[in-house]
Amino acid sequence: MNRKFYQKWNAVYSKVSLRYVIWGAFTLTALLGAVLMGTSFYNRFSLQLQGIVEKQNRALIEQVNNTLTSELRNIMRISDSLYFSVLKSEENVPVEEGFALLYDTNKSSIQNIALFSKEGDLLVSAPAAKLKPGVDVTKEAWFQNAVTQTENQHFSRPHVQNLFDDPSYRYYWVVSLSQAVELTSGGNSTLGVLLVDMNYSSIEQLLEKANTDTSGEYVYLMAPDGEIIYH
Repeated sequence: MNRKFYQKWNAVYSKVSLRYVIWGAFTLTALLGAVLMGTSFYNRFSLQLQGIVEKQNRALIEQVNNTLTSELRNIMRISDSLYFSVLKSEENVPVEEGFALLYDTNKSSIQNIALFSKEGDLLVSAPAAKLKPGVDVTKEAWFQNAVTQTENQHFSRPHVQNLFDDPSYRYYWVVSLSQAVELTSGGNSTLGVLLVDMNYSSIEQLLEKANTDTSGEYVYLMAPDGEIIYH
């Protein structure tokens, strides 16, 4: 009798064991499938998210680049207007008046305008100012770039412009645009240097706004040699 009981028990146990084996196999297969599908969806989502972030970053950089380029081109246009519409004008417009007019029109973006002789003497400035005692502009990088590469306009790196005597001792961060100009007087031509100082604050405000409007990204402005200009 015991033998029959064990035979029945073994038969039932075999069926139950087989059922659990099949159930376990299906369960394991389903879990593996779920894990693989979840991993696949996660990877696809991560790639899509990365692509979106990259597009947003490119769009942000392009927007900042376009705005900054527009600001710099505006300073170049001011410099060209000073040269061709004032210094080279055939209408005999007084240079002081022409400089003052262009300065008043654009003083929200420029700090000052100045014209120097090749010896470094201040000829005209707007607003009216005088050089600080002991200042030698011929040693300034923007001056040297202008007289050694007369065919180009030259932008300096941001710096504190402290050439002019200011009773309030307030000196501002600027980006200087300099270029060599031809000065004509009494039928004689000499070399001069035109200086337009752009307010650095306009660049700073642009980049601050770009960084305020973003989440998790940060825009830097760097020189070609890797020096950080804005951080």
